[in-house]
Amino acid sequence: MDYLGSNRIELYEDLDLHSIDSNNNNNKDIPKWYDIFNHYYKILGIVSIFYIIPAIQYLFLQINNDIDLEKCFFNHKCHTTVYNMYSFNNVSSNIIYLILGFIFLAIVSISTRFIDNPDSIYHNKGIIISLGWSMVLEGVFSSIFHLCPSETNFQFDTTFMIIFCCFMGLYLIQRRRKKLVFDYYSCFLFFGLLNILNVLDLKKELIHFQWIPITILLLVTSFKITTNIYLGRLSWLDSCRQSLVLLKQWFLQPKSPDNLAIFINLIILNLVNITSLLLCNYNNFHLSTILLLITIMDNSIIICYYLFMKFYHQETIYKTNIVLFLLIIPTWVLSLYFYTLPTSDKSLTHLESDKLNSPCVLFNFYDTHDIWHFLSAIGMFLSLLFVWFMDWDLKNMSIDEIDVF
Repeated sequence: MDYLGSNRIELYEDLDLHSIDSNNNNNKDIPKWYDIFNHYYKILGIVSIFYIIPAIQYLFLQINNDIDLEKCFFNHKCHTTVYNMYSFNNVSSNIIYLILGFIFLAIVSISTRFIDNPDSIYHNKGIIISLGWSMVLEGVFSSIFHLCPSETNFQFDTTFMIIFCCFMGLYLIQRRRKKLVFDYYSCFLFFGLLNILNVLDLKKELIHFQWIPITILLLVTSFKITTNIYLGRLSWLDSCRQSLVLLKQWFLQPKSPDNLAIFINLIILNLVNITSLLLCNYNNFHLSTILLLITIMDNSIIICYYLFMKFYHQETIYKTNIVLFLLIIPTWVLSLYFYTLPTSDKSLTHLESDKLNSPCVLFNFYDTHDIWHFLSAIGMFLSLLFVWFMDWDLKNMSIDEIDVF
């Protein structure tokens, strides 16, 4: 059963993808179905090139003029200076993102050599490559940020973590489908809006108004994601119209909805998102915390749903994947625990931020924020391994022969 519906907007809609795959495998001028998803990591590469320019400018400015420690929000109770690099521990702990990110990209490259079917879902690797590079870029930009943590360069620390979490959910949804659920232009526009709101979140004068655009953006996005998955990629007007038609039908003639499993999963996701948004609003959490919380919970729900559907369709789940799943849970729980133990806060005054400073907790060198770096990187790496090998039992099956959920 096609869980996306039949009425949707398609990329390459003038091409017969099935005939392309079967009759023109040697024609490199005609795009195969999985070429659609390669646009994600290509655009990510372009964005990162432009994004690194101000980061390098900021880095050179610091090197040439010496860092003004009074403008930086450091953990003064746990820092190490190496070659005039203050708080070297916070900078160096980010290298684990690069190491594990490159290892994962190598695993993807090597493992695809064992796949013989050119129409396997494992050729749909454009988004998973984007995930690997997002992890690497998180390490690069987070290192630059920690040279002098402040409001000025805060976006360097969070952008690619946000992109990684969003890409993970997208990959899980897109995995078994040939067709785009979300086009790459909309995805990167959404990332940009989140980054703008994340930076504005630091301004105290906007503290009473920040929740208005945040709530609107996240609710509208949640609606669009729901309709894209359940109804297919429609225009905004058609999405609203089709949603109203379905609600009217269910109200007048109550019956079990089509695609019941995905319907229930979407209801759960929306309830979790709205509840989390209300709780975070009430407790006045920072947007970066909200996004981490919501995306991690959403991805966890989607993974659990995915595993349930594999059991339901009697597909094989290897013991290695079960072990990975059992390791992922405590790793992310621990990492989020250490994330909630801040050693500084850019939105406060320096005097208020210094009160959050805490002593080193690991090897008399690393603080709790460094442990967040280590555990989150390990959690990201384990999560990538898990979702990449989750369907290894189907690696040589055609995408047309497997169930879509």
